[in-house]
Amino acid sequence: MAVRFGSTSTYSGTPLPEGASTAAEALAGGLQTDLDQVIQDAAGTVDEQEREQLYQQAAKMISDEAYGPFGIAFSPAQVVRKGVHGPGLTTPIPALAVNPGVIYERVWVEQ
Repeated sequence: MAVRFGSTSTYSGTPLPEGASTAAEALAGGLQTDLDQVIQDAAGTVDEQEREQLYQQAAKMISDEAYGPFGIAFSPAQVVRKGVHGPGLTTPIPALAVNPGVIYERVWVEQ
């Protein structure tokens, strides 16, 4: 989450911490925004309820300040003929990556 919304992340759209005019200054000075702290706290806890509450807080901060006005609208779809099976076609692939594609080397056709 910090990669997209951290104050020192390139092209994040979030403002630098108060007292810093560059990301390098913020990092060197250990400066953070309130959002940076919430994201860091969420990533650093193993308590699921606390993490959920912190990510909800971060989401509200991002929403209230319109730091992410354009949601990711990518919705991949595949058309498959009867008898063709495979990960990403007839069974879902968990989104462990930004865009998991069809694993074509594991696709098979019924005989």
